[in-house]
Amino acid sequence: MEQLRALEKLALQRVAKETDMRKANEAKAQYLLQVQQQPQESDAQARQAELRKMHEVDAARIRAEYEAELKQLQEKCEREQAKSVQAVKEQEEKIRRFQVAQDQLHHLAHARSQPVTAPVPVEVPKITPQVRDASDPLADQVAQLVQIVQQLQSNQSHIASTETVHRTDNSQKIAQDGRTSVKPRSTIPTKTDGRKTRTVKSGGKGDDGYDSDSSSSSDSTQDELEGQFSTASQPKQIDSGTGTRVLVQAMIPHDALEKFDERAALEDRVNWWERFMYYATMAPWDETTRIAQLRMRLTGALKDWCAQLPDNTRSDWKIFSHVFKKE
Repeated sequence: MEQLRALEKLALQRVAKETDMRKANEAKAQYLLQVQQQPQESDAQARQAELRKMHEVDAARIRAEYEAELKQLQEKCEREQAKSVQAVKEQEEKIRRFQVAQDQLHHLAHARSQPVTAPVPVEVPKITPQVRDASDPLADQVAQLVQIVQQLQSNQSHIASTETVHRTDNSQKIAQDGRTSVKPRSTIPTKTDGRKTRTVKSGGKGDDGYDSDSSSSSDSTQDELEGQFSTASQPKQIDSGTGTRVLVQAMIPHDALEKFDERAALEDRVNWWERFMYYATMAPWDETTRIAQLRMRLTGALKDWCAQLPDNTRSDWKIFSHVFKKE
């Protein structure tokens, strides 16, 4: 029994000793762990501080780049806006000059429609282009356009004087023909629509003293007018420094020529026909457009007379113009 008690006591001592040793080892392990964790925490804090500093530097750099780029974009936008305003001003200036030239052409055409006793020289104001940098392609383009407009104006002045002399000679010739004897003419009734009755005249000579010789003379006069106007009516093309092709062409207002008055005097009718050929050549109008423009300016009995013509006559300008002049 005593041995058993001694063994139990010895076992209890050993258990107590092992427990103390285990506690000591745990305390030592905790101390070592704390010693190891302190450098890691300091390293983590240092790393976080370094990362935070790097982020701040990157943010400052990005902000500076963004502000610089924004400033460049604003400056570029201001330059583009200034160029746009300058281009609009130049375009308005060119439009104003073309309108001045167009008004002068319209005034010249209106002056030709009035009875003229003697040729009156037309004063054409010269358009002086603004002085610009020689390296600006728009300045060269504007200068070329101004030269073309001035050339057109000089051509119009020359044509006006030539037409005045031609109309005076033609009026004198018509007056001489009016003093010659005219054979009696008979009338043949043709078309009746219940409202109007129209007659076709026949005789030794055509209406108003127009015979076959006068018709051929009118054709030659028409060719002569077309030849005189063709030079001025050709569109002018220029090449600008930017590679743009500019087309300058005379514009004829729709109301520049009134409707044909069949009851007017012979001289007025001849003058109307010369002005019609002038506009047809200056536009220029093709044969189909000439027929349409002439039919639009017919009134009353002449419109009915034109409607009853054969299709081949109404579709051919030479035949239609010849029949119209003979009628």
